[in-house]
Parts: sequence; structure tokens; C-alpha cells
Amino acid sequence: MNLGEAGRRQVAWKARHSSKICKHERMVDYLISKKGKNTGYLVCMECGEAFLDPLKHISRRQIKTLEELAAEDG
Repeated sequence: MNLGEAGRRQVAWKARHSSKICKHERMVDYLISKKGKNTGYLVCMECGEAFLDPLKHISRRQIKTLEELAAEDG
């Protein structure tokens, strides 16, 4: 998704829901630059808000810890 599409989704969300806050629980997509590169941001497919990709901005050590926790949960 690009910034233009994200902006259109934001306008549509505000028109339908005015002051309702989106929880960004359904689906997200990568925000792509005009050159087609990943920007490191995600965009909520429902409301169009862009936010940092939490998995792209964590350390390898944090990823390993998450993988270990997931393995423990089975």
C-alpha cells in the first residue's frame, strides 16, 4: 500500500466512524515507497493509519526471546 491509498482509507474511516478509535486488529500491509521499497512502516487496512513495524525495529536478541517463548507455548 502507498501513502495515497492509506490517506483514502483514513478519510473513509473518519467518514464512517467519526471519533471511533481503530484497534488495528484485523489486517495490516507494508507501506511501500514510490520506488517500491519497504519503508519499515505498516498500514492498518481498515483505517489507514501508518505505524512502525514492531518486528522490523527489534533486535535479534529480542527475536530469539520471542521464538523461545513461542516454542515453550507449543
